[in-house]
Amino acid sequence: MAGIYIYQFLIDDTFLPRVVLDYVIIPLRNFAVWGILLFFGIMVLQSIIAPIPSEMILLATGLI
Repeated sequence: MAGIYIYQFLIDDTFLPRVVLDYVIIPLRNFAVWGILLFFGIMVLQSIIAPIPSEMILLATGLI
């Protein structure tokens, strides 16, 4: 299963935006106003905790 994701990540240009849309943006929009505060919290955590990839957070910021 992981091999399929790696293959899609390397070949498909829309894979990362689709993952960010499905797992970050849509759930945050379901929280309405609280989603904005939650997203700011995620951005703060991303700047403090290194293992959270900044590319996904910045891509989500651009797509919102």
